[in-house]
Amino acid sequence: LGKKLSPIEAYVPMRKHPQLFESLLRDEWLADTVRDLVAAARNGTRHPDLVEEAPGVYSFELFTPAFADAFLDEVDAYAESG
Repeated sequence: LGKKLSPIEAYVPMRKHPQLFESLLRDEWLADTVRDLVAAARNGTRHPDLVEEAPGVYSFELFTPAFADAFLDEVDAYAESG
């Protein structure tokens, strides 16, 4: 009998966007303003794209729309894989 694969191992051949699994993070996945936001924070200033949603709670665009689309497509594919 063959070894029973974990769900992660079994999903490998079904991946729709293998590049999502190749590294932890790629520069092209980050929104253009991320580096500017980080630089402003290191300088003790607040970048205008940093939005305070509630006291002490901030939001900003982290990922590109292309990455978000691929990620959500992959999540849906995994859910449909059973």
